[in-house]
Amino acid sequence: MSVVSRRDPRSFNQRLRFERPKVIGQNDTGSPDEKWTRLFSCWAAVDGTRASERYVGGEGMRSIGDYTVWIYARLFVRFRPTPKDRIVWESNRGLILNILDIPDQQLSGQFVAVFANSGLNEG
Repeated sequence: MSVVSRRDPRSFNQRLRFERPKVIGQNDTGSPDEKWTRLFSCWAAVDGTRASERYVGGEGMRSIGDYTVWIYARLFVRFRPTPKDRIVWESNRGLILNILDIPDQQLSGQFVAVFANSGLNEG
């Protein structure tokens, strides 16, 4: 998949925090006990949301939002975020985004696209 990386740097007006899970021990059942730790924070551009699915659960119906998050390629090279990580959208009341995919863009541009969604869990 090819992703066009031409962005206006002035659109990087959203504050994001990338977090990585860290195993801190085991819980009572022997499962790993994880804590989210800060990987890095940055200014980013976030392209809109669209309701892609609806989920009916114990709390009622919730929409899942799909987002394209644009970060600077130098941050990607330095910290190497993966789909195991998550994004906390600090400019949007701490909305948690799950990283779905980071397509291979061969770092041909100044920016890297990260595909993420929200709506079903807390990361």
